[in-house]
Amino acid sequence: WAEGLGGTLLSRQTAMQYGGAAKVIMPIYQLMKSSETQRQKILNDTTLTREQKNDEIMAVNGEQTRKIQQLIAGSKTTE
Repeated sequence: WAEGLGGTLLSRQTAMQYGGAAKVIMPIYQLMKSSETQRQKILNDTTLTREQKNDEIMAVNGEQTRKIQQLIAGSKTTE
């Protein structure tokens, strides 16, 4: 429960930081949780080299940022 609360607070801060509406808090939280799951799978994959892990994590982070920006932009047009 505490993890969920912390994640929700972080999602709210992220939405507010980019000027997004409150309605994007849960979608951002779900996206961040999904991204963290992907990062953990990458880190635990013993078939990848350190460089491959870094590259894949950077890709996940970039995709997370892009999707958050899309959610925020979408919330601004529907306020």
